Amino acid sequence: VAEPSRLLGLIDSAMKWRKCQGELPRGVLRYDPFKDRLFGSRSLSSSSSSQAKETEDQPPLSFGAKPARIVNLGQSSSHFEVAKFCGSHLLTGSSDGFAEVYDPEKGELDKTLPYQMKDELMMHDSGILCVCWSEDGEWCATGAQDGCAKVWEVNTGNCLKRFDGAHEKGITCMAFAGISQLLTGSFDTTARLHGLKSGRCLRVFAGHGSFINDITTASSGSIVITASSDGTVRLWDIKTADCLTVISPSTLLFKSALSSSPRDAVGSAFTSPIVSCQVVTIQSKEMLLVATRSAPSAAVLMTLQGQL
Repeated sequence: VAEPSRLLGLIDSAMKWRKCQGELPRGVLRYDPFKDRLFGSRSLSSSSSSQAKETEDQPPLSFGAKPARIVNLGQSSSHFEVAKFCGSHLLTGSSDGFAEVYDPEKGELDKTLPYQMKDELMMHDSGILCVCWSEDGEWCATGAQDGCAKVWEVNTGNCLKRFDGAHEKGITCMAFAGISQLLTGSFDTTARLHGLKSGRCLRVFAGHGSFINDITTASSGSIVITASSDGTVRLWDIKTADCLTVISPSTLLFKSALSSSPRDAVGSAFTSPIVSCQVVTIQSKEMLLVATRSAPSAAVLMTLQGQL
C-alpha cells in the first residue's frame, strides 16, 4: 500500500507512462486526480470526441507492401537522417539541423505542441544524425554532425542541456542512462557518458576500431553496450568504463555454420559491420539482438555473454 504522500507522485508517473505508450488522447499534458480531468491543448471531452472523429476519418494503420503513412519535408532540399517512435509521437532529425515531432497517424507535424504551431522548432547548427527518447517520453535528445548534443523538453521545446564538443566528430547514436545521464557514440570511435546536471563528460569508453553505430544499456543500467562498424559488440562497466566483453557476431555465425554446413560457412567468414544492437527480455532473461550489414544481412540473438 502506497503512503498518501506518495500517491500523487505514483499517479503522475503512471500517467506519464501511459502517455509514452500512446494510450492517452493526443495533446494531453497533465492529469488532475481531484477533478478527474486531463489537461492540455484540449480538454478530455473534446480530445476524446476529436480523437474519435479522427479515427473515423482516418483509415486504419496497416503494415503491408504499401506504407501506412508518408512523412515528407515538402519543398525542402534537406532529408531525414533519423526517426524514432515514442508512443503516439514520431521524432525526426534532418540534414538541415531541425528536430521535429510528427503525428504518425496523419503523417503531419504535431501542431498540438505550441512551439511547433509557431514554427519555433528544436534545432542544431549542423545536420542531426541521431535522436532518442527518455523512458517517460518527457524529454528527447539530439546529436549532430558537429559533435554537439542537446537535451530537450518535448512539451515546451526548451533546450534543457547543451553539450558542445561532446565528441570530436559527428554523433551517430545516443541513449538516456536513467534520468540523469546521457550516452553517446560517435564517428570518433568512442562512446561517452555525460551528466545532465553537471553538463560534463563523466566517462569515455574507448577500444573500438571504427565508428560506433548503436548504444544501449543492460542489467538495470550498470552495463553499457556498443555496436561498431569494426564488427564487434562491446560490453562496458558504466562506473569504471572497463571493457567487460568483446563479441564478434560474424565469428559466432561462422562457427555455427561450420559445425552444421562447412560449405555454407565460407560466406559467413568475413567481418561485418554491426548496425544495431537491442536488449530484449525473453522469459525474464536479458538477450542481445544484433543486426549486421553483411550480404546477406543477419540478425543474431545471443546472450550477454556472447552465446547463440
